[in-house]
Amino acid sequence: MVSIGREVINDMSRDHKFGPMVMFGLGRIYVNFLKDVVFRIAPLNARDADGIVKDTKSYTLLRGLEASLQQTPRRSRRPSYASANLSQPTPR
Repeated sequence: MVSIGREVINDMSRDHKFGPMVMFGLGRIYVNFLKDVVFRIAPLNARDADGIVKDTKSYTLLRGLEASLQQTPRRSRRPSYASANLSQPTPR
């Protein structure tokens, strides 16, 4: 269990027009009531992953955790980038 942090939502879907899409937002009321989510076309590179987080309206809340995230391994700070690789076609 993580003792400090924010709940986030990260999802993928396949749009009929754009193809694989990644969604990111803060969890709970930020998604349910404020509709604060951002979509990007996958796959994402590291710059896109940072941008999807910064483009949320609630990014200022995440910036408050910046000092604690400096202690977190870099890989775990990029959930959108990691899941974007799932959008690649799987060989059959």
